[in-house]
Amino acid sequence: MTEVHYFGPNLKRLRLQSGLSQPEICAALVTPVNGQAISNWEREINHPTCENLIGIAKFFNVMPSELLRTEKRPQLEKPRPFLIELMSICQKLQRYAE
Repeated sequence: MTEVHYFGPNLKRLRLQSGLSQPEICAALVTPVNGQAISNWEREINHPTCENLIGIAKFFNVMPSELLRTEKRPQLEKPRPFLIELMSICQKLQRYAE
């Protein structure tokens, strides 16, 4: 089994459960982004910086690891190296901030 990362769907799920629009998420972040950036993150076209990832986690009152949580899948898929590295960096930053 491989681990597949789901940042985009997790972000979209939290946003919709909270009844928020993409621009409302943008306004909550320290580093300014536009609605297109949020859309791209939700569709996994690209990913936020560590700073924005931590900001999103704080906004939704979740751990960054929850946003980056994985799901085990039986098919052979390669995990996205960028997300694995991003999760590692964010965990280090979180420990440093505590």
